[in-house]
Amino acid sequence: MMIKKRGSEGLDFSVIRCPVFVYSFATVTAMPSSCAGLKVRSPPGRNSIGQCDRLRQRTMAHTGCSTSEINRSRARINSNRYRTIISKLISRRVNSIDFQFSPGLYHRFVRPKWLTKKYIHDPISMHFPLDRRSVLDFGCGTGANCTMVSPEFYVGVDADDRRTRFASRLHPGYTFHPLASETLPLDDQSIDYVWIIAVLHHIPCDSIPAYVKEFRRILKPGGRVIVMEPFLSDRTPLSNRFMRWWDRGRHIRGEDGYVKFFADHQFSCDIHQKFRKCFLYNELFFSAKP
Repeated sequence: MMIKKRGSEGLDFSVIRCPVFVYSFATVTAMPSSCAGLKVRSPPGRNSIGQCDRLRQRTMAHTGCSTSEINRSRARINSNRYRTIISKLISRRVNSIDFQFSPGLYHRFVRPKWLTKKYIHDPISMHFPLDRRSVLDFGCGTGANCTMVSPEFYVGVDADDRRTRFASRLHPGYTFHPLASETLPLDDQSIDYVWIIAVLHHIPCDSIPAYVKEFRRILKPGGRVIVMEPFLSDRTPLSNRFMRWWDRGRHIRGEDGYVKFFADHQFSCDIHQKFRKCFLYNELFFSAKP
C-alpha cells in the first residue's frame, strides 16, 4: 500500500507498508525519478539478512531501480546532508562557542602564554617603559596581561564578572573589577597607561565616545591609551572574511575607524605597528595621547 505523508520541512515522504516492517523514504530526495525517496529503516529485532533481501527485491520490482542506482543516490544524499549541516554551522558563526567558553577554557585556549607574550607583551614592552607605570587594563578578561606590571600598579576591568573573578583567583594580589557602567572606578589623572587589547571590536560605535571621555579623565599628563585591535584591510580580503566569520566581536573596523574615535576627541594618534597574527588576523597597534 502506498501512502503519502508530508514531513516537518514540507517534503513529501512516500511510505510502503509491508508485512515485515515499514519501508520509509523520508529523507531521500536526490534519487532518479523512478525511485525518488528510497530509504530503508529496519525495526528493532527484525533485521535479518533474508528479510532485507526480500524487501530489496520488492523495492526494485516496485520502482524499477537497480541496486547501483539506489547506492549512488544514497551517496549523493549523504553528501548533500553533510553540506547542509556544515553550511548551518557556518551560518551560526562559531562565535556562539565562547562562544560559551568558561573563563578557564578561554584563558587556556584563547590566551595561552606563548601567544600572549609574542603578540601582546613583547610589542608593548618594546615601545613603552612599564617600570612603576600605573595601568588600567580595559577589558582585562582573565588577566592575561597583568603580569607585565607589579600588582600595586595594575587595575583590570571587564564587563564579564565571571572572568574578573577567575582572574582574581588566578592572580592574587592584582586588582580586578567588574565594569557595570561607562564610568571607570578610578580617580582623575591617576593612570599612566590605558591598555585596550582586542576590546573595541566588541563595542558598538555609539558606546565608544563615552569611554574615550573617561580615558581622558583618568590619564595623567603625558599618559597614553595603548590599543591593539583586529582590523579590516582592502589588501587582505581572505583575512577580512575569516575575521568576520570567526571572531566573536561584531564590530571589526578598518584602521581609520579605530583611530577616528580618539582623533574626534582631540587625541593625537601614533601607529606603531601593523602585523599578521596566526596568518589570518590583521592586527593594528597604535597609541593615543590627549
